[in-house]
Amino acid sequence: MKKSFDETAVEILGRTTLHQDWMRVDRFRVRHRRFAGDWSPELDREILIRGEIAVVLPYDPVRDELVLVEQFRLPTFVGGGDAWQVEPVAGMVDPGEDSVTAAKRELAEEAGLQCEALVKACRFFPSPGGNSQVMDLYVARVDSSAAVDLAGMDHEDEDIRVATLPVEEAFALLDAGRFQGGPTLIALLWFARHRERLRAEWLGGD
Repeated sequence: MKKSFDETAVEILGRTTLHQDWMRVDRFRVRHRRFAGDWSPELDREILIRGEIAVVLPYDPVRDELVLVEQFRLPTFVGGGDAWQVEPVAGMVDPGEDSVTAAKRELAEEAGLQCEALVKACRFFPSPGGNSQVMDLYVARVDSSAAVDLAGMDHEDEDIRVATLPVEEAFALLDAGRFQGGPTLIALLWFARHRERLRAEWLGGD
């Protein structure tokens, strides 16, 4: 499907920061081309401004196991979901880092794992209606037997439990609706389509 417009079809008429603390909210005045060919009226929109996130699904192709992490998430609790979410490893890309470096760092910090190989799955916006955050999703080859039980950085107030699951068990939990976070669903659904290819590539020389 061909793109309808490029960046010239958007005009930012004004931008104001309304709040900046742990997160930042900006108000925009904007107009854009419409599908009929004319311009929209001036729109007033508030956006949560967030940076780039590296998301990593750790996979052991020898044991055919995935490693997931569980931690407290206030937004899902407030929204009526589970307060403790089971997710891939993930974290902000720090200034001066690229997402590959961040992915490997987060893998060590959140699961105690070393990256043996890394494949980029996709780049996506988890909430494009109101959030500028962008995520790079990777699948990392790991030795799942080296995963720690508990992890997290004290200075970031992280409290993380690490779980190692056979792939088929993870797929069964996916089908049962156990996972609620968008990045988790995207990671597992992508992995389900590419699992056999990854195993063949990563085990071909073993």
